[in-house]
Amino acid sequence: MGKNLTINPSAAPSLDAIPEDSPFATPRETDVGSPAQGRRAGFARSADPPPQKPSTLKSAQLWDVVAPPPSNSRKGHLLPKSLQRFHRHRRISIEVHRVINTLGGDEEEDAGRLMKSVRNLTGKTKSKSSPKVEEFEECFVRILVPVKATTKATSTATKGVTNGTFAVTGGIANGTKSMFTLGKKGQPASTATQTDSETDDFSIMGGDDFSIMGGSTSGFSTSEWIGKYKLPLKNVTVNARVQEACSITTRYKNIDQTREIIFNSEQEAVEFCTMIEDQKELDVGRESLRFKASLGNIKLKKNERVDILVEIVSGFDLPTADLLSSDPFVEVKMNGKNIHRTKHISKTLNPVWSVKTNGLFMISMQAKELFQCYEGIVFIVKDYDKVGASDPLGACVVTAKELYLGKGERMEYMLKPLLGQKDYKKGMLTIRCRHATEYDKRFMEQYISETKTHARHNTESITNGMGGKSTLQSIVSSTTKFEHTAGGKPIKKYKTRPCPDPTRKEETEWMTKNQIKDSVMKESKKWLDVGSGKLGRVFVEVLGCDNLPNRDIGGFLGNKTDAFVSLVYEDACVRTDVIDDCLSPRWLPWSQRSFIFHMMHSSSHLFLGVFDYDRSIVDDHDLIGRVSVDLTNMRPDTEYMLYYNIYDTAKISNRKSEGTISIRVRIELEDERKLLLRTLEPPPPIYVNVKKKKDFRVVRYTCTGSYDTNKYSMKTINSHIEELLSHLQAWYYVEDALKNVLLWRGHFPVNMRIPGKDENAPEHAGFFMKYTKQWKTIKLPIHSFNAFLVGILLVENPTLAPSVFCIWIAWLLVAVMGYRRNNPNPWFKCKSFGEFFQVLTLGTSGSGPAQIEAYENETEAAKFVKHWEDRITKAEEDAAKQYEAKLQEQEEYEREMEQIGEADVDITTKTGGVNIDPFKPLLYPIQQYLGIFCDWLRFVKNVITWNEAYFSFWIVFGSLILAVTFVFVPWNFLACWISRILVWTIFGPWMKLVDIYYVKMLKPLSEEEQQEQQAELKQIKKEATEAAAKQARIAREEKTKLKYMKQHMFGKFITKVPILNLDRFNDFPLPQSKATPYKPKAMSMSELAMEEAGRNRKRVIGQHLVGEMIPRVESTSATEAPTGQPTAHPKLLDKESTGADVSKDSSVAAYAKIGSVVVAAGLVTWFGVPLIISCSQWAMGGIFKYFTG
Repeated sequence: MGKNLTINPSAAPSLDAIPEDSPFATPRETDVGSPAQGRRAGFARSADPPPQKPSTLKSAQLWDVVAPPPSNSRKGHLLPKSLQRFHRHRRISIEVHRVINTLGGDEEEDAGRLMKSVRNLTGKTKSKSSPKVEEFEECFVRILVPVKATTKATSTATKGVTNGTFAVTGGIANGTKSMFTLGKKGQPASTATQTDSETDDFSIMGGDDFSIMGGSTSGFSTSEWIGKYKLPLKNVTVNARVQEACSITTRYKNIDQTREIIFNSEQEAVEFCTMIEDQKELDVGRESLRFKASLGNIKLKKNERVDILVEIVSGFDLPTADLLSSDPFVEVKMNGKNIHRTKHISKTLNPVWSVKTNGLFMISMQAKELFQCYEGIVFIVKDYDKVGASDPLGACVVTAKELYLGKGERMEYMLKPLLGQKDYKKGMLTIRCRHATEYDKRFMEQYISETKTHARHNTESITNGMGGKSTLQSIVSSTTKFEHTAGGKPIKKYKTRPCPDPTRKEETEWMTKNQIKDSVMKESKKWLDVGSGKLGRVFVEVLGCDNLPNRDIGGFLGNKTDAFVSLVYEDACVRTDVIDDCLSPRWLPWSQRSFIFHMMHSSSHLFLGVFDYDRSIVDDHDLIGRVSVDLTNMRPDTEYMLYYNIYDTAKISNRKSEGTISIRVRIELEDERKLLLRTLEPPPPIYVNVKKKKDFRVVRYTCTGSYDTNKYSMKTINSHIEELLSHLQAWYYVEDALKNVLLWRGHFPVNMRIPGKDENAPEHAGFFMKYTKQWKTIKLPIHSFNAFLVGILLVENPTLAPSVFCIWIAWLLVAVMGYRRNNPNPWFKCKSFGEFFQVLTLGTSGSGPAQIEAYENETEAAKFVKHWEDRITKAEEDAAKQYEAKLQEQEEYEREMEQIGEADVDITTKTGGVNIDPFKPLLYPIQQYLGIFCDWLRFVKNVITWNEAYFSFWIVFGSLILAVTFVFVPWNFLACWISRILVWTIFGPWMKLVDIYYVKMLKPLSEEEQQEQQAELKQIKKEATEAAAKQARIAREEKTKLKYMKQHMFGKFITKVPILNLDRFNDFPLPQSKATPYKPKAMSMSELAMEEAGRNRKRVIGQHLVGEMIPRVESTSATEAPTGQPTAHPKLLDKESTGADVSKDSSVAAYAKIGSVVVAAGLVTWFGVPLIISCSQWAMGGIFKYFTG
């Protein structure tokens, strides 16, 4: 008979109640391999620990058996029967465990406690209701093998077992006594070896992939017996019984093993088979209870299917498995099967897995199947080894409930050792999970396909234009010809490049200079729509370049510059077509020259670079020049025809123009107020990726120029120093401003009617005819008046000093704004504070489109610039003369000292040697610091001079708000009472009592107390350092993941696009530039519908990614077609067209109109109906009285 051991559940609510004579005592939840080990240990520091699932042994029955080796090996091959003559002694048991699952009463609170983000680890979370306890039972079949103690070897099954010690003694079938011992925490368990020379093909309890999968019992060692197999009942099948022998099949990892078990008697065999059948019948009910406990309060839909996106984010503080580091990777297992594996990252203890290293995978299955995975998903971190098996570093478990409730939060798990493996007692693994969206599914499907085929992501990163000839083609081909007319005079024609108009090939293949000039100014026929912003759109057309240098060899043979223009704006980079062999290229309307950029930030600049195309694989495209176009002061509904000089750099001086470029620009703003408010947010970092190195250099040169100030160079250091010294010129402007303020010089123009004599009036005219009022412009000294008024207020009320300081800041910026607006050069003017304030309050500036004529005020602007240049030059010359005079004085003084002679003479021996400059290693750091300081000065300068007009407005507006607020602050009262409190508290006679009863009572700290205090301070400092390190680690992870995701989607070469203009020199349009109101032509409803649907437009998404785990491009719709309305731009409709009188209302406006109608109807009903009834009653009463008399 087998030994039957039954535990009363009421008498054994916990592990402590298990009888000591039971050889089946279940290890505590803190033992190796328990589910508790897979919990997030990181939460234990600052939040409630996750709920535990304690288990208790309810009943068990044990048999002594003889078990020959299995009839098939691990690979499924039959063993020779000659090997089955060995009879091995085993013990087999059927155990029933009771598992207690504690769940919070509120599901959301429980989910929040389980899946709290690391960023929000601030204190404990209390449950809204009392915990709910769920219990279920589990049945296992366990096989034990005999062992004996030894000092020379350690059993594989017990190697590295730790955590807790308890001993159980009890009788067994043959009357012998067994001792079951677990090693103490931090020490290895008792060493033991098997007495049998044969072993099974594999051990479910052993190995490096079972410990956590194995459930709550992870194996235990005894001095005579040790558990080797622990099989769920569903994985054990009784095939047949012949007398005392039973044939059973066990399943593990989808591998079946058939083995024969011989009992001591036929009765025991019958008991075993009967108990297996009974327990299988009971398992049906147990399964439902266990599934219910696994769900908790989650309610699944019928036939619900889940797609869980899982991201292995990073690991940190991992153990060192190699000599100095590790090569970690992660294996993911579910129900004993490998479902995912990352790539290994070499030589690091803080790896970050990304899309490049297979950090993402998706789990798709029925929700019921997910929750039936009771052991959860196992993440095993291993050290990669080229030779031999990889060493496990630890593992953790993510439960099905955590997967289902995940919303993408960052979760940290502490790594625990696998059964029989070394416990490193360190290492954390970070994971994210959430339900996959449709975009996630499409991305993962494409990602898996690309991974299998080693293909590149096909997202378009840069658009290349047509054209580009080789040197030989340029020499043999002709670009001009003479055509004879009827009059006999030949006409010179030029070949259109890169191609003629597809709709008029014969007419446009060869064109005269005037024809090309007229065609260039026509409207573009095809547009490239790029970018990700939603604040507005920038329409750019590259028309042509002039006077470009020849960058090719063989210009006398016709091989000239093959020009193209690269454009970069925020997260989009595009190119025009290549115009071959031309130093003054023109891009015609049917070529790729027109682009639509989407705006994300108000301070973004448009960068254009002109290049010489090179077909060689080795050589790069040569930069000719670049320009940065400031869009800040451009107004909507205005078409700008702009001409710029192009330079190869804007960082250093002594640059020269490399030609000119002409562009046509227009901006459309969705909401001017929204654009203004966006300035309050910091500009996002923008990166542009390309797939080729040549393209990378094109984008980088377009944004920053050919000169790299980040590389070490004495030229760069001298340039920074020169720039810092050039800021001293601001003193001349300050001097001029002080003179204007102190001497009450007028500066603010006002038109007034002043009486004056009319010189053209006849002599016989009367007095009123001779003297009339004439309009004259008078400049008023507004700044002087304001300074006088503010000074009087400050003298009489010193408490207004904070308000005056804020007003001074606003006044300074407004004065600079006035200086720019009074500049005769129209391209130097900026938007006014009043325009920005009107946008903030009314939503639109109301200033209308700009109107600037070509060469407007060119003479006055040249005089204005020359005046300041002459003044600065004269001041510098005067300073140089003063410097020379001081040098002469110094030389004269030195000659006098030589005549006097030195009284103190040094008679020591002089030593020679090589003079090594000790400051040379410091030059590069100094260059970097100088560069950072210069960047800050450039930004401050741009804000003060209103080049960054949006920032300037907010500083002025904020200063005025603070000034008004500070007026109402009782500074005198606060200063008086704060001073009184400090004096009466610190200097009063009661400080003597403080000295007697407190200071003198203080005892000096003992050495132990001082050490404790230092330890506390160190702990506080350590926690602060860990928190800062955690934030830095998270930032590095996000940057790393963004980098590899952008490389996967757009290309491996990355360039940062500057949003704020930090160039030393700003580019302004040339005098021939002009601005005219934009008047689009009227269209019919069908034409406008086709235009809004994207006719003649190609949409290319931008590269700005938003979101976590799988970020997506923040893109706008490819069409402008509205929903629920005939058109988005009814003003563009022809007056005779259908729908021209339809107004465009937003949803808010439409709801407001409907609401106003309803309110008006209610008011009319409330007041009008009683009035009508009263009037009707009065009228009917009068009529009745009239007829009844």
